[in-house]
Amino acid sequence: MAIVGPTLTRDQGTIQTAISRTASLSRDVIFGSGIEKADWRVFMSPCMAINCKNLLSGQLQSIATAVLRELQSLRLRDLIPPYVAVIDEAHLFVPDGESSPCKQIIREGVRIGRHHGIAMILMTQSPVDIDKRAIRQCNTRLVFALEPDQLSAIQGVKADASEEMPNALPKMPRGTCLLSGTYESVRHTIPMQVRKRRTQNSEGGETPDIFKEMKDRWQKEIADLKAKKAPRP
Repeated sequence: MAIVGPTLTRDQGTIQTAISRTASLSRDVIFGSGIEKADWRVFMSPCMAINCKNLLSGQLQSIATAVLRELQSLRLRDLIPPYVAVIDEAHLFVPDGESSPCKQIIREGVRIGRHHGIAMILMTQSPVDIDKRAIRQCNTRLVFALEPDQLSAIQGVKADASEEMPNALPKMPRGTCLLSGTYESVRHTIPMQVRKRRTQNSEGGETPDIFKEMKDRWQKEIADLKAKKAPRP
């Protein structure tokens, strides 16, 4: 940072702050210099779940920022296949009216990610606490039954749904939701029921394998990487 900093800014205070923060991260148990660098091509096949249990809010946001920025960078350079990033309890990462380290990268993923083979799924049970700009940019939205105090938070995302439709959701069968989105993807809000598929392939269309490109493209490379890491006899 001491070498790169002067090429980016002349403000010595900014450079010293960056040096201090970098040094602090190097001592962190999560981002410390002793942590082995992740090989995402291995970790992402066929899917990956990051366990963030017992982490503080600041640590959660730092992890989300680092992981999403790294994956985006690798994808833009075509070093990893297309992927879907699912963020549960999204209001903790893109809070409404508050700044967070990962808000910008999540907004980028929602806004332009689809052009690069990146899909973002944000899930929350508290839409009143999530950044409205982020959810309004989502192409497709599924709104399930909400508490009355949460209904006001979805006014800008329920498209042309009537006032009665969200209010009726709690009385409908379990799994019923409102499907809405941008005009290009979902022209009118409609109720639908989300359920597990019960039909066999012979009775209906075959379920697409969203990991097909990943398997076809990276299977051999992953095997080679694992072979290199395997201890020699």
